[in-house]
Amino acid sequence: MNKIVFLVAALVACGLGFWLTQRLQRQLGRRSGSGRFPLPSPPPELARQVKERLAAGKTTEAIKQVRRVTGWDLRTSKAYVDQIRRQILES
Repeated sequence: MNKIVFLVAALVACGLGFWLTQRLQRQLGRRSGSGRFPLPSPPPELARQVKERLAAGKTTEAIKQVRRVTGWDLRTSKAYVDQIRRQILES
């Protein structure tokens, strides 16, 4: 009986830990998608690579490249690519 109670308590604790971790990651992802990028900042050559892909009309590939290089989530990577696109349009 004690083993079953311990097992159930452990499963509940793991589930709660997983849920809290996911919730925190979502909240941090929202903040980083607002234009403030997490440190370290992206490498300078990344902006050049993104500009080349945007010029070729490959927005999805640009976002994938940002995700590969930085490890950022989809929302943050898309915000970065959109920021570079705006810079291109303004110049």
